[in-house]
Amino acid sequence: MSQYDEEKDNFETKISIDNGVREIAFIKSDAKKNVFKEIKDINKFIKSVNNRQYSSKNSLVCDNDITNKKEVYQIAISKNGKFVATFDSANLRIKILENTDCRPFKIGKKKDMELNNDNNSDRIKKTIVHFKLKTDLTIDKFYSEGFIPPLFNGSSSNDDDKKFRWSFDISNVCMNENKHFIYVAISCIVDDDMRRTIDGKEKKKGTTVIYSIELIKNNQENYVLNKNTDTFYQIHEISGICRFAEIFENKVSDNEFFVLKRFIIFNFYGIHSFSRKDSFKLDMTFNYPKNIRRELDSLDPSEIYNCISILYSCICGKYFLVEQYKNNVQLLEVYDLTTMKLDTITKRVEKSQDKLLRRYNRNVYSISMNKSQLCFTRGLRSVK
Repeated sequence: MSQYDEEKDNFETKISIDNGVREIAFIKSDAKKNVFKEIKDINKFIKSVNNRQYSSKNSLVCDNDITNKKEVYQIAISKNGKFVATFDSANLRIKILENTDCRPFKIGKKKDMELNNDNNSDRIKKTIVHFKLKTDLTIDKFYSEGFIPPLFNGSSSNDDDKKFRWSFDISNVCMNENKHFIYVAISCIVDDDMRRTIDGKEKKKGTTVIYSIELIKNNQENYVLNKNTDTFYQIHEISGICRFAEIFENKVSDNEFFVLKRFIIFNFYGIHSFSRKDSFKLDMTFNYPKNIRRELDSLDPSEIYNCISILYSCICGKYFLVEQYKNNVQLLEVYDLTTMKLDTITKRVEKSQDKLLRRYNRNVYSISMNKSQLCFTRGLRSVK
């Protein structure tokens, strides 16, 4: 019996015919073998990743600053779309905003839309917190409410500055000990975390910081920063693509509250899981499925971008997707990052032209909120 047949015994089968393509979806049973493989010598690895915790007073604010470099912004949106974070990586400023107009998307007549549209209602401008970092990513200062940093007006560029790769993520509002928290993570990615170690060369350590920001609700049922507490943050000597993995606390609350299950860093060496219950200490590291591991190991140490591209193509929300091909069959494994277990396997028989398209680009995935649909495309003529 083949490995695929053995896995098939643990799944229910559903067959559908669409445009002559036979697709089979397997819904996972609770088999223990359908999990990421944990790296055995993890204790040695965990000890090598230092963890430092700091805190800053939320009540200490300033209302002036200068902008020394040309702004370079990144943006992250919470999974439910209610919060946005911006990160100016040149001047090391983070701003968290609440979307107070989180209405469902509607298509209507232009006249009706203009009548119902408030002044600039499409702008997200309610700031929760705005702060600046030092070069070691510890918090330097909090800005006062309404502070807008001046634009850079110099003529010089940042070409002479050392270039960094950044990964940036924001969680939903999560419940912890009956308190509301929102988490922001920044990872300053170093090359050595995205390539195999070169023999005889000392490995440079990256930096990842998780900021835990406590919120309270005001009379308008909007969130504001709790200024009577401190903002705690953890700094880890490891870098990579960072993601928060959350679950709904209950479905009765209109998906408003979530529980943070784990924080994850993806890099060349594996999937690193940090436990919220233990102050975000690294507790487990998992290896990638074999075909992803082989693909990463085959990269030249200089191909940093290719490593990042491979990992980004596998991450979709709280899922990690692994694509395999054998005998004209596309097999797609969907892992749930909150449980680190295999959630679904989809089998699809390829058309002849699909083989040719495989040579161009990588698939980009999207999964619906209720998990009823999974779509993917290489950006070439079709969406499947």
